[in-house]
Amino acid sequence: SDNSSIDADTPYAEVEVMKMCMPLVSPASGVIHFKMSEGQAIQAGELIAKLDLDDPSAVRKAEPFHGSFPRLGLPT
Repeated sequence: SDNSSIDADTPYAEVEVMKMCMPLVSPASGVIHFKMSEGQAIQAGELIAKLDLDDPSAVRKAEPFHGSFPRLGLPT
């Protein structure tokens, strides 16, 4: 339920697409805040829930890649 504690690797919602059901699993423990109501239709990219982490220091931030890739030849 909304504003409740959830453990890592625990399903918190189920999404149905083309008659296939897929569970959504929490990547970490924390307090979950739902942004959608049960049974509500969603669109791609919409926010379903927000998770306030129990341990925010565990978040790994993405860093931009500043290197280079090897030059590839023409396809063979």
